[in-house]
This record gives sequence, structure tokens and C-alpha cells, in this order.
Amino acid sequence: MEITKNYSYVHVTSSAGESYDVGPFEVSGALRFSDSDAAIDWIYKQIGLIKIQHPDASLIKHRWKYSQKSGGIFGEDAVVDIKVEIAEFFFEIHPLKTPKYANVIDELIERDESKNA
Repeated sequence: MEITKNYSYVHVTSSAGESYDVGPFEVSGALRFSDSDAAIDWIYKQIGLIKIQHPDASLIKHRWKYSQKSGGIFGEDAVVDIKVEIAEFFFEIHPLKTPKYANVIDELIERDESKNA
């Protein structure tokens, strides 16, 4: 992965309660809405597909925020904080850190202590 781009992935929780991740995407925000290398583009496409199956479903925006940086609102370095829900499907964009600039040894480890009991 190139370090100049804002790589991200989309965490999906389905209406059946299953969850999975999709990506990586080269950018979080949309450079062009027809371009599939942006996480937000992928989410828009999924919303469209769900609306076909559930035309009365409402889009709920839990978080829908862009932070503009030097590249502009849809530039490569734009920060996108999105979590939406439609027809009991949740889509959330997360940044993807490149291992070249992340010290995984120093990362905080979270353990579920209830499994150890």
C-alpha cells in the first residue's frame, strides 16, 4: 500500500447479526462517486441495492461527517467519519493503518475477561 493515501475499510453488520469487513479502499472519501476505490462509494452502492429490496427503508445517519484537509472535502487526505444504518444493515468506515507507520507492539490489547472465567 502507498503511504500517501488514506486507506480504509468498511465494517458491515448485517440484519442477521453477522459482521464482516470489506476493503481495503484507497480512500475514505469520494474522489468521484463512480470510482470504486473509495469506501463511501461502496456504501452508496450497498444502500442503493438495499433500497431496491426494501424501498420503504429509511437511511439513518448515526455519524456522517467529513473533515476537509488540503486535498479538499473529497481529496485523498480527507477524513471521513461515517456510520449509517438501513434496513437493519450497519456500515461504518474505519481508517486502515499501514504497518510501515504503526508500531503494533505498542498497540493496546483488549481482552474479553468473560471468556477466561
